[in-house]
Amino acid sequence: MPSHALPDHGYCQMPPQTVIRICGADRVTFLHNFCTNDIKQLANFDSCELFITTVQGRCLGYGTVTALEDSLVLATAPDQNATIIEHLSKYVITEDVSFVDLSAHNAFLLTSADDAPIKIDQHDNGNIIIDCHWFESNVVWVFSDDDQPSEILGRESFSIDQAHALRIENRIPVYGLDFCIDNFPHEIQRTDQAINFNKGCYLGQEPIARIDAMGHVNWMLVLIEAPKEVPLAPNTSLTANDKIVAKIGSVQTDNGGSHRYALALVRRQLADASLEIQTDQGTIKVT
Repeated sequence: MPSHALPDHGYCQMPPQTVIRICGADRVTFLHNFCTNDIKQLANFDSCELFITTVQGRCLGYGTVTALEDSLVLATAPDQNATIIEHLSKYVITEDVSFVDLSAHNAFLLTSADDAPIKIDQHDNGNIIIDCHWFESNVVWVFSDDDQPSEILGRESFSIDQAHALRIENRIPVYGLDFCIDNFPHEIQRTDQAINFNKGCYLGQEPIARIDAMGHVNWMLVLIEAPKEVPLAPNTSLTANDKIVAKIGSVQTDNGGSHRYALALVRRQLADASLEIQTDQGTIKVT
């Protein structure tokens, strides 16, 4: 697999993300009841992945939540703010909870591989800095009103394509591109990181626990490799004997090599690593 390492001391301006600040004395207990992970165990400045699910256990959202001293910051894919705020707001009855939509903020990725970690918090300049779970190295999100925040000064810029190429290699999906409300969390293969099966009841918990204990899902999100002649494009499908076997999501841009990589939902029986799948459009390989 080609390397798409990011600069050790770099930055990238990304499209605006969905950023929702959840405030109020009941914020932790409230969000805990409407997502798949254990929010109550988060210490200040810690974060975790989560799914927000419907009562049927399907995915309404996926991202991270970070605990600040006075709020929770939920970060997920672009253009999810209205859906998530509307969904959560309808369950607020007497709880002390409010939602602040920060999705219009400029969004930056900062890498600091050889530096001390950048402090997670809302800084004095108003910028919010949280961990970015896309990468294994020391990378953070900076959300700012400023289109040139002080945190990016002196850093080497890298492209959006570079950021997504490494995200794809790390098998990190984007909601709305790689999966949607049609999918169950188990299909996304972030179970260890985003689902806590011991936390007790939450909206959608019953079908999610039932699938884990007794059932299976029909699709699995995997990383696939394909020769350049195989047509890989977001929101398209590959077929075998005219039956859909892979639904393509995120695709790496053409880097001049002979192969490309993509995230795809493939039929569960074809999701084994190193398996080659013969499609009507050409051969792909699960990596």
